[in-house]
Amino acid sequence: EEGITTVLRRNLFRALGQGDMAQAALLLERLKEEDPLSVETRGMELDYVLRGGRLQEARALTDQLLMLFPKSPRILYLAGQAAYRAKEYAIAVERFRESHCMYANWRSLSWLAKSLTQLGELDEAASILESLLPERPECYRDLAWLYERKEDHERALAAVEAYLKYHPED
Repeated sequence: EEGITTVLRRNLFRALGQGDMAQAALLLERLKEEDPLSVETRGMELDYVLRGGRLQEARALTDQLLMLFPKSPRILYLAGQAAYRAKEYAIAVERFRESHCMYANWRSLSWLAKSLTQLGELDEAASILESLLPERPECYRDLAWLYERKEDHERALAAVEAYLKYHPED
């Protein structure tokens, strides 16, 4: 039997994914009543704050959560996103690498590649994105941007065309 916290987490995750911030706020408050101190609840709170675009609040919460949960790959991943949005790309790289070392996931690698691209580490970023392509064709979009930064317009166009085969409405 599922407990209330499990149901609240699942529904909150769905609301965040759908961009329903009003519903997410209600679910988060209810989850905080049921399970206020868990890494899952606190991580969802950070996710909510990030998706709401409240960067200063996210940065403060990130600092707190990294002290409380230094070995949480999810907290490190979200902390990487907070750093990326704050244009602190070197910190983002560090956090995405650490998150990926603890729990290998394509999303942490994708964000690592984006952060490396921002730092101008284009060869390493390209290697990561190219390795993700067989399973994650959405990475063609980021690869196109990377090739454009390298001024390799032919490969950038090819990457965009490959991306559009999978996402024709984008």
